[in-house]
Amino acid sequence: MNINKKKLRKILYIYMAAIVLLIFSSKTIYNITLPKVSVAIPESGGLTKELEARGSISFAETFDIYAAESGQINEIFIEKGDIVTPDTVIITYTEQGGATAADDTSLDFNIERINNQLAALALNKAAIQAKLRELGAKPDDLYAHQCAVDDARTALDRRQNELDAMWQLMEEHLDDYAYWQAVTMAENAVSDARTALERAEKNLELAEAAMTAQIDETRKTLHLELKKVDLDMERANIDLCEAHAALAALSDSDVRKIHADRSGRVISLEKAKGQYMIQGEKIATVGVNNNVFTTEITCAESDGRFIEIGDEAAITGSDMTKAARAVVTEITPLGDALKIGIVCESAELSGGEYVNVKLQKQTPVYDIIVPNEAIFREGMNNYVWMIRSRQGTLGVEYFTVKVRVIIADTDDFHTAIARGLELAWPPAPVVVECDRSLTANGRVRRMG
Repeated sequence: MNINKKKLRKILYIYMAAIVLLIFSSKTIYNITLPKVSVAIPESGGLTKELEARGSISFAETFDIYAAESGQINEIFIEKGDIVTPDTVIITYTEQGGATAADDTSLDFNIERINNQLAALALNKAAIQAKLRELGAKPDDLYAHQCAVDDARTALDRRQNELDAMWQLMEEHLDDYAYWQAVTMAENAVSDARTALERAEKNLELAEAAMTAQIDETRKTLHLELKKVDLDMERANIDLCEAHAALAALSDSDVRKIHADRSGRVISLEKAKGQYMIQGEKIATVGVNNNVFTTEITCAESDGRFIEIGDEAAITGSDMTKAARAVVTEITPLGDALKIGIVCESAELSGGEYVNVKLQKQTPVYDIIVPNEAIFREGMNNYVWMIRSRQGTLGVEYFTVKVRVIIADTDDFHTAIARGLELAWPPAPVVVECDRSLTANGRVRRMG
């Protein structure tokens, strides 16, 4: 009898062990069939915006050397790339005819005339600048449009609060399709409110433009007049330099010399030995060697919209040994592109060479950023798969939640989330890689 009981007990133990083994084997086999996902934890941080391009270095300031009088060029003593000073002889030439007393008197009269012209231009410039100061600030009588913007913004805030409340209710009833529908309706209401706000802001912008158009047109006209005066003054100063140079060049000899007006590096040479030059004709262009240079780069508008005037840039020569810090001074839209003007200061650059330009900027810190791989798009909307856990019959189970998100900004590696994940706190993991398609509320096998 005892033997039968022992056999029965042994059989029972074997049966229980087989049941336990079967249960765990079933769990293991089932887990192997689940989608395998890799996850990342959302975090706060900033994005790094970068733009790299190539451009040609030019002198920030140049001046031209002109022929003070007509004559035959005997010798040219400079070449492109040479350094010149006020003592440097540029060319020697034989004048057309000899120098006379009448030449001296004519040059003195011309210098006096140019000085009077410069004085008149200076007075005209001062008058234009006074008119620009009198224009004052733009009008701001836009109360009705501003009220419309404020009302639209209040409506948007109210719709956003309603959406937030619906998201909280949905978190508590994830399996209830009615709550999902309510969230979708709330999101549509937020979208309509945002569109209304954008329309009101656009109306305000148009109203401002209309009210300031006349002032802007007047300011534009005055700036054009001011630019013309500056050009006239520049031309008069050139004429004055030429007249002084011609006066100084008068001598008993028919062989004359032309010197550089200032120090710099020769950029271009327009004449050759043996050629005939006409009075006022340009002989050479010289870059002022003050270690200040400019360059321009062009990029797509979408790539360069983060750049602002005053941003710093890093400039590196083609040989990667010459480096300079630079500043963005001008941004000009060109359709879908941007032309970016940059000024840099460096004793290592010489002008004319091509350089690499790199602009890098750190955005403000965002509350939530995720890897770019976590974002997927359906239609016009962006989503992430969030991973949740629950206690199942055989232990912890992981399942997916499909969350619609609104993107604030992105860089090459991360995406900043403006809306969608803030209700999940502490932040739940998001899927960055999976070996097959996922479904909402579907179980997954989490790796790491």
